[in-house]
Amino acid sequence: MMFATRLIAAARSAKATTAVAVLVAAASMATAPATARAGSITYTTSLGAQNGTKEPLDAKAVFTLKSGEIDITLTNLLWNPNDDAQMISALRFTVTGVTGTASLNSISGNTSTINSSDGTYSTPSPISSSTPWKASNTGTSLVLNDLTGSKPKDLIIGPDNKGSLTNGGIYTHAQGSISQHNPVILGSASFVIDVAGVTSSSKLSNVVFQFGTTAGSNQSTGILVQSVPEPSTMVMGLSALAMMAGVAIRRRRRTA
Repeated sequence: MMFATRLIAAARSAKATTAVAVLVAAASMATAPATARAGSITYTTSLGAQNGTKEPLDAKAVFTLKSGEIDITLTNLLWNPNDDAQMISALRFTVTGVTGTASLNSISGNTSTINSSDGTYSTPSPISSSTPWKASNTGTSLVLNDLTGSKPKDLIIGPDNKGSLTNGGIYTHAQGSISQHNPVILGSASFVIDVAGVTSSSKLSNVVFQFGTTAGSNQSTGILVQSVPEPSTMVMGLSALAMMAGVAIRRRRRTA
């Protein structure tokens, strides 16, 4: 960042046309993330999101698009929830370029059993291979869904009342609707989805978080908060800035 700042400063001393060119190059770099392409792309629930009973919801999804693959880390940020309608059960989104059928390659994270009578929870252990989480698609519309078994389990719960996921506190507000869906995934889970046609240049949109055990309910539209371009995009942008700033400096020396 400091390097880019110095380059822009050098360009300011040159003719206006060169300065404008530098600013255009910088703008192209800044615009790339807004298209929600490549690198890592972060969506969150909307500000003040609530479920059907007006309880708060807070979640984040970080996507990385690769050739034939989508990596997702899905995180519940809400501390000390009251019930199952505040636990993540699905994520829906659209991604361009899909030509095949989506399937869940892997899932990683930790599960625990919560005791609703006193809010304590068991020592975290890896997610079982029998988890109900699955990935599917209809064209370019994909869904990562936990509600595929006879009884929901492995919903994603946020931290305890101390902000911990490792028995630093307890779930003082946990009602029976949480414990009846044990085990739960603590904090976050990372998913790898295989789907032909997706590339690092695919575009992501229409992200929707779902909470609770009823499909289609307690949903929150995702808000794009950050998109980090691929390293190659950053290098190309900085190279353009460097070349333009170099021209500006040479012109300044000739007119000195």
